[in-house]
Amino acid sequence: MTISISNLIVQEATPGIAIGTLSTDATSTGTFSLYHDSNNNFLQIDTNTLSLKPNFYIDFETKNFIHNTSLETNGRITQRSYTSYSTTSNAGDDPIVLIKFTADNGSEEVKQFTLNIENKVETISVSPDNFTQNQYGATIAQINPTDNYFSGKKILFEGPSFLELVGSNLKFTKDYYYSETGWVLNNSGVGWNLSASDYSSDLNFVISSGLTTSQTDADGDGSPDNGYTKLSTSNYLSSIFSNSNILIDQKISLIATPFVERDFGTILAKIDYSGTENISFSIANHSFFELVDNDKIKLKDSFFYNKSEQRIEDQNGISGGTIYPLALQNASTNPLIITATNNNNGNHLYTENITIGEMVNTVFASSNVDGTPLITIQPVSFNDKKFGAIIVNINYSGSETAKFILNDHPFLEITNSNKLKLKDTFCYDLNTGRVIKEDLSGYTLSEISTNNLTILSQDVTNSKNLSLELISIEDLINPVF
Repeated sequence: MTISISNLIVQEATPGIAIGTLSTDATSTGTFSLYHDSNNNFLQIDTNTLSLKPNFYIDFETKNFIHNTSLETNGRITQRSYTSYSTTSNAGDDPIVLIKFTADNGSEEVKQFTLNIENKVETISVSPDNFTQNQYGATIAQINPTDNYFSGKKILFEGPSFLELVGSNLKFTKDYYYSETGWVLNNSGVGWNLSASDYSSDLNFVISSGLTTSQTDADGDGSPDNGYTKLSTSNYLSSIFSNSNILIDQKISLIATPFVERDFGTILAKIDYSGTENISFSIANHSFFELVDNDKIKLKDSFFYNKSEQRIEDQNGISGGTIYPLALQNASTNPLIITATNNNNGNHLYTENITIGEMVNTVFASSNVDGTPLITIQPVSFNDKKFGAIIVNINYSGSETAKFILNDHPFLEITNSNKLKLKDTFCYDLNTGRVIKEDLSGYTLSEISTNNLTILSQDVTNSKNLSLELISIEDLINPVF
């Protein structure tokens, strides 16, 4: 009684491949089985067909039976692992399989077969794609087997965690994008600086059934390839991330909104989105900007824009307060970072980094900023040498009902009825042009270069700052005194 098999040539790297059909010249019927129980781990006989178990393949280089058990998430290997079996005592020998036939009458026959493994090209091709900067989840390259024999087979990779492999698309995960700053970032502004000298994270691709335990170092980098096609960091930075591959298509932009200077918390721009999705906007935490009504950019309520000085400042301004001169806000200082999110699925679409420098000629252009004061003064006739005389009515041209606050001043104060007056211990002497006390000490107005007035208007209902105006003593002399 002789056992035969229809085929002994087996293509490598092909999980679950059928090897051949078993037969015998016996006149009686019977059952085929694997002689060694250990072979049941990776081989199976279904009726008369000998095949590999579904997850096992034969590796040409080592002649071992391998199951790639590496852990992966969206195509990215997080931990390498495998199970490997050999049926020979000498490494690299063609695998042997012993088949037993048990006839129904109880007789048995065993025969050894040597499998002939057919080598396959398991390398991977990487073709960079054009992709749009600032787009979340953009596809950056096509990953395919070099040999069409493996077309459609699963490919895995090792590399940076901001990438994933979906089908043949190597892409950013849905939480990451490539910024014009050369960083790969998420919506929180956390990520990797690809242009940094210490950035290093090679890309290694492998057909899922192409993992080998062979120690061959085909690329000469000093480490076994293990079936991987390796792309060094410098290689993919100069190819996939070359400037010629990166498309600049600004989906998010600002439309300047005319505004009045020295107006606290003013709206100064509207966000425009050129896509078609149903979206909402968010901005990264900012020193002096905030988002309102989903698509409007305004100064925070504690800040206003000083047109003449071209700076953003709080109510204390240069006198110990906080100021942000536009000229000092470079590309990395206080950029406005806006993200558009798809309302239908919650996925981020684009993040745009807009620098203050980009706003200087639009949002902060002289033609967009109205320099008309919101706070004005109206002189009131008064008698000289009258202590505590009311000298000015203070007006506010905004829509709110305002009250006024004056900075600490040596001889002026504001009444509850929004009038500017001399303090009760001072009067004005028309003959000398001086503001004096009873003892004749005081201030000669024409000689004063300090003691300017800073008038702050606040909403009477909630004390919110509305506007701030700086008035010099020189501005008061002609109309008031």
